[in-house]
Amino acid sequence: MQRAKELAHRISAQATRLYRDEQGAEGLEKLLIIGAIVLPMLAALFFYRREITDMVKGNWNDIESDTGDLPSDDGTFDDAG
Repeated sequence: MQRAKELAHRISAQATRLYRDEQGAEGLEKLLIIGAIVLPMLAALFFYRREITDMVKGNWNDIESDTGDLPSDDGTFDDAG
């Protein structure tokens, strides 16, 4: 019975020391904050990947079709299409 009490006391002392030890806490806090921001963003990107892909492709096609009159090196406009 005495050994069990000593073991419980040692475990309690170790747990208290571990709880009060703040070494490395700043790095862990930064990781938790980054994880709290990045993980939901990755989930949203994964969930909406088709919609995002379609939107980017549509915007890229609009950009390609709007580049008809580009200025040339001498300042005049050439028809790119």
